[in-house]
Amino acid sequence: MTNGALAPAATHGSDALTAAAARRPEAAMGKAQQAQRLPEPASADAPLDDVPPATMASPAARDAWLKRIRQLQQQGDLDAARASLAEFRRRYPQATLPSDLRELEHAQESTTPDPAAH
Repeated sequence: MTNGALAPAATHGSDALTAAAARRPEAAMGKAQQAQRLPEPASADAPLDDVPPATMASPAARDAWLKRIRQLQQQGDLDAARASLAEFRRRYPQATLPSDLRELEHAQESTTPDPAAH
């Protein structure tokens, strides 16, 4: 047999391997390559780290809440700022408010009608 006679059989065999690789990519890989493949993540929604989300008890969450109250105040939505501040005080009665928000709190107290005055 000549090399020419073996060529069609070799080509036909490699076509079969290529077709198998297209159906199963791991079939085209050697065992060493398969062992080095990274495992698939358990879920695409899995967290990237082990840090739990912030809770409302965390200082960062309280600071973000105070920042939002300031934003409402700067936007002129004083009713929403006061309502949010009142809820903040209800949840964190021992928290020390920054001076600018204490002024907002006192402004709310001075505009709230006193039921005993009527």
